[in-house]
Amino acid sequence: MQAVWNFKSLLAAGFCYALIPAAKRLTNSEDGTCAFLKKHLCFFNAHPYFASYAVGAIIRLEEDLQAGIIKDEAQIGRFKNAMIGALGALGDQLFWAAVKPGAILLGLAGAAIFQDLELQIFSILAVLLVYNIPHLYIRTAGLLNGYAEGYAIVKHLKIEKFEKVKNLYLFIGAVMLGIFSGYTGSLYLSQENMPIFVFGLSIIIMLLIRRLKINWYLSVSVPICLALVLGLL
Repeated sequence: MQAVWNFKSLLAAGFCYALIPAAKRLTNSEDGTCAFLKKHLCFFNAHPYFASYAVGAIIRLEEDLQAGIIKDEAQIGRFKNAMIGALGALGDQLFWAAVKPGAILLGLAGAAIFQDLELQIFSILAVLLVYNIPHLYIRTAGLLNGYAEGYAIVKHLKIEKFEKVKNLYLFIGAVMLGIFSGYTGSLYLSQENMPIFVFGLSIIIMLLIRRLKINWYLSVSVPICLALVLGLL
């Protein structure tokens, strides 16, 4: 999907590459395949994982166009352009703001706390597992659902549909951040119970801030600062 990414057309080349099997199936000649792909080589952007929703939907719409169900070919292009904002925002909110930080913090906490090399390596491998489960699922589900729904796929492109996954990874990230900050901040202290104290206090403060519905970044930043201050003291 990100092959030949460039500032002029962004994901267009990768999007066309993903359409090649469908283009060959829907056209009867090499010229027809080239014309099909050239039509979709115009500007396109999305989150690279959620772009599969557009791929599946466009294949379905091109089939409907060939079958005569869709009369206006330009309608497909307008639909494709309309998906750009939704696919980009949805992927950014779910993956860049929740899944990726949560997975990275899980690996950092494990690598910092575990002294055994095998457990440290396992922590790093866990990052790949925790990150790629939702990543590969979204790519696959997007392609299948997009193809099944066509125009109606837009009803799936809401963050509410992925709220449970987002909240789960935000929780994982917050807990791992508390563990990592508490542990590293207490390395200079001799008290054995200090990591537990710092972690517990950080979680309590984070939950109180979230309870007041204050900005998420503040609820994360305050426990970090607290852990650093207690660690230095």
